[in-house]
Amino acid sequence: MASRHDYGEVQVEKFFAMSLRGGLSFLLGLMFGLVSLALFSSVIPPNWGERLLLTALCVGIGTGIAVFASWFKPESSRNVIVIGFALAFGIAILGAFAGYTYAGIYDVEVRNDLLIARGSARSSAIWAFAIGGSTLLSTAFSGTYYGFRLWRYHEV
Repeated sequence: MASRHDYGEVQVEKFFAMSLRGGLSFLLGLMFGLVSLALFSSVIPPNWGERLLLTALCVGIGTGIAVFASWFKPESSRNVIVIGFALAFGIAILGAFAGYTYAGIYDVEVRNDLLIARGSARSSAIWAFAIGGSTLLSTAFSGTYYGFRLWRYHEV
């Protein structure tokens, strides 16, 4: 009979934990990013000058909520939770701004160049890059932190 600390069983458990949380983080990040885009772009006045930057900030916040909830472990210490919170939200907001900036500078295969040149919120390309960048970066950094804690301290 194999013990609980058998090499194969422990590795499979860690791999499953990382895969499940990473996939959930990515899917929820995309979903929350889209929901926050729909909510905040309809609430922010259309004639306000900083509308697109504020919408990118809101997309980052929505993605940060999803990524933090995916990697959150309530039994962890307060210090670990705060670091996870800062990673999820900080990187999600930076990723949203990076995706927004990338779409504005390098309009890669975009059919509606005029909307991007004017900075319209109706341009789907801007928000695809913003939501994608926010979700990918935040999931990668939070997953790396979780993986380090899993490898170093065996927290599943």
